[in-house]
Amino acid sequence: ELAMLKKACAILDLSYDAIARALKPGIKECELWAIAIEAIVKNGGWYPHFMLATSGPHPTFLRAPASQNVLAPGDIVMFEIDAIYGGVSPQTFYALSLGHPAREVEEMFRFCNELYCFSLSELEKKRSFKDVLTGISGRIHAAGYEPMTPQIHIYNYSGEMPMDSPAQPGDYFTVHPNVCNKDYTLGAKVGDSVRMGKDGRMERLQKTSPILNIIAI
Repeated sequence: ELAMLKKACAILDLSYDAIARALKPGIKECELWAIAIEAIVKNGGWYPHFMLATSGPHPTFLRAPASQNVLAPGDIVMFEIDAIYGGVSPQTFYALSLGHPAREVEEMFRFCNELYCFSLSELEKKRSFKDVLTGISGRIHAAGYEPMTPQIHIYNYSGEMPMDSPAQPGDYFTVHPNVCNKDYTLGAKVGDSVRMGKDGRMERLQKTSPILNIIAI
């Protein structure tokens, strides 16, 4: 199962690489969807699989199906994708900016990365999932934002989190902190699949950075 998990995560990284190469002014969001799907299938991922995305200068919650939005400098494109390999299906979330976005957008993504690092640190302290999520929510509200979607989920490919328990060695799940402004007109999200090792340390399973990845124009 671990070998299948790591292979699926490697396939997700390849989908990111394909989108990063293709991201240029004038490309459509739907074309990027197709590029991500092609990369997953060509590299051994099973089809169909879960995928959501959104794009534009003020991204919020992800959607489906793919839109005809044409990307311009300063736009963000965000993908939430599961890749299935050998029956194992981890999830990643990555965000790319076509050049530098608005300052407020960059700050929100930077905050999400801080929450990501905070989450892994708290998990290594043997905090229960409930306590970790409470800590994330407290930081989000203290910063003047609102949570947008579940911050941690897909526990061992299950829809149910053992909220009152801490992560155990061998557990894997998705950590993708996300925030929205008060009127839900602007949001940010980063994250990926992680696993707790035998030593109690959290292991990132993907090489794609959990940040807003800025693509030079």
